[in-house]
Parts: sequence; C-alpha cells; structure tokens
Amino acid sequence: MADMSHVEMGACSIKIGTAEVGHTAGPVVLHVEPIWRPRREEKYGESFVDAVYMGSRVTATARLLEKTLANLARALPHGLTSGASIGLGRSPGFRLSSAVAQITLHPLECSNTAKDVVLHRAAAYGPVDIEFQEGKERSFQVVFIGLIDPAQPEGQLHAVINQT
Repeated sequence: MADMSHVEMGACSIKIGTAEVGHTAGPVVLHVEPIWRPRREEKYGESFVDAVYMGSRVTATARLLEKTLANLARALPHGLTSGASIGLGRSPGFRLSSAVAQITLHPLECSNTAKDVVLHRAAAYGPVDIEFQEGKERSFQVVFIGLIDPAQPEGQLHAVINQT
C-alpha cells in the first residue's frame, strides 16, 4: 500500500461548500496523522506490544491567491464580516463545528474529478499569514482541518482521496 500520510497534490482549485474560492499558489499538501496509544506489558519494559488507534488529524494546507473579502472570511472563521471589513476575535467558546463545510480540492492537472480530495466537514484552523508585499499578488496560507462526519462510512470519517 502506498504511503498516503503526506500527499502533495500540486496546484488546485478549491471549493468550500458550493463556493468556488479560486486556485492555489503552489501545491496543496494533505497531511494525515494517525494518533496511537501504545500498549506495553511490564514483561517487555518500554517496548510496544501493540498500539490502539485513537483517531486521526487530517489537514490540508493551501496558499490561496484569491484575495476577496469573502475568501479571507472563510480563512478566518473566528472573525465576523461586516460590510467591507472583517472583525477579528470572538469570545471564548466559539465552536469551529459551526463554521464547517465540505471542502473539495481539485488538482488543476486533472480534467475530471478522478483525483479530487474531499474533506467532508472542514474549516480553516490555525494561524493565517496574509502577505502584503509591494509588487506581489496578495495571498494567504490556510490550514483546513477535517472534523469527523459521523454520516460517512467507517474509514472515510474525515475525508476521501480519489486516486483512480
């Protein structure tokens, strides 16, 4: 089986829910991190006898070129859009699950959906760096995190990677 823990997809178009948010500058990296709880037995000291799967962290990192206010708002779910501005910061207790949408990553090199990656319930997570450099197109890097979708079948709770 191929190592699918770190998949670099090249430049992609990104759809958040039904909204096309444009193309990426450079590749999109899908990172799948399984979380294991080690099982040990005193007889073997610190050696692992087994490991129990405790879940996964699935993220997709992309640099978005489209610098619209709507796209920036999608990258800052903890902010609030009002007219022609985005406010930053909310009171503690805001739940990321209230801002999730299906995220579809479509490699530009592919003419059909055969290599799309779909994160069923995902939202921007982590820091967002917005570059303001004279003479350069403004872009911002976003890390999307996939949350569990209990409606999906076993083995596809976070996402599905199409590789046909």
